[in-house]
Amino acid sequence: MSSYQNAESLSLMAGPERTPLKVKIRKLITPSTLSCGMVVDILDAPGNLSLPTTAFLKLYDRRFATQRRQDQKVDDPWTPDIDLELLEYSRNGEAGKFLVDYDDDPENNEFDDDWPRARKETYLADLMKEQFETETKVYDALIKHQGNYIPKLFTTVILDFSTEKDASRPPHLFYAYGILIEFIDGFMASEINQFVEQKDWEFLVNEASKVVGAVFNNVPIVNEDIRPANMMICQTDGEPRYRLVLIDFGQCEFRDGETDAEWGRIKHTQDEEGAMGYVLVLQLRNKTGVEVNTWIDFAETEEETLHLMSKDIEKTADS
Repeated sequence: MSSYQNAESLSLMAGPERTPLKVKIRKLITPSTLSCGMVVDILDAPGNLSLPTTAFLKLYDRRFATQRRQDQKVDDPWTPDIDLELLEYSRNGEAGKFLVDYDDDPENNEFDDDWPRARKETYLADLMKEQFETETKVYDALIKHQGNYIPKLFTTVILDFSTEKDASRPPHLFYAYGILIEFIDGFMASEINQFVEQKDWEFLVNEASKVVGAVFNNVPIVNEDIRPANMMICQTDGEPRYRLVLIDFGQCEFRDGETDAEWGRIKHTQDEEGAMGYVLVLQLRNKTGVEVNTWIDFAETEEETLHLMSKDIEKTADS
C-alpha cells in the first residue's frame, strides 16, 4: 500500500479545538522513517492560527513509518485489511484491555512476534502517540529557541484516517498525530561537503556543537538522537551567513527524579555536543579525506580526549 503522494490534499484537525485545516503536499520526504515528513502548502486555515503559506508537516503515522515498523519487528506492510482487523479488535474490547495492561506493566507486556496483527498495530499506535507527545513537550520546553535554533511550532494536528466512526474504540488507533512547523529551506549538516566551500567547514562544525550546547546544556532533557542528519543549515544573505537549526525531538527523555549526580552522568554519557561535532569531523574525513580541526583538538587532558573519541559514534558517522 502506497504512502502519501505529492499534490495530495489532507484534511487535518488543528490544535486542542481541532479546528479544520486543509493542506496540500508539495514535497514528500522519502523514505518515511520514524514518522512521515512533508513540505505542505496551506490551502484553508482559520485566521487565528496565523500560518504561513508553506510549512513542514510531520505525522506520526503507524501505517507508513517504514523504519518504525521495521524497528518494532512489525513485518507486515500496512494494508486496509489490517485496519479492518484492528477495528474488530477494538470493538470487542481487546485493544482497550491491552492498552490498560501495557500501561500498568509494560515490562510484562513487551512486544511479541507471535502477537496477532491487530495487537501489533495497537502497540504501534500507542508508541507513536507517545513519541508525538514527547516531541510537542520538547518544543514547549524549548520555546525560547523556536524560530532560531529550532523550528517554530505553529500547531499540533490530527489526521483521522478511520473509515468508520465508532465511539467504542480508542480514538488514537486510527489517528496520525503530528506537528506543523516552520519549513527550514536548507540542507542537512551531514551534507556540508556538498553545499559549502571547504574554507567554512571548520566554522560550521564548531557552530553545530555550539548550537547543540545552547539548546540542551541547561534543560532537563537529554536528546538521544543528536546527529548531523538532524540539523538543518540555511545560507543567508546577511550576517551571520548561516542559520543552524536542530530538528526531530521524538527520541528525547526528560529528567524524572534523578539526582544531580545521576543526571550529570546521563548527560555526560550522551555527550550531545560531541555526538554532533565529532561525528561531523568523521563524516567529512570519510567522504572527502579532509581533516577538520575542531574543539576536540584542544581537550586539556589525554583523559578528556579519550572520552570524546571512545564513544560509540562510528556507526552514526556513516548515517
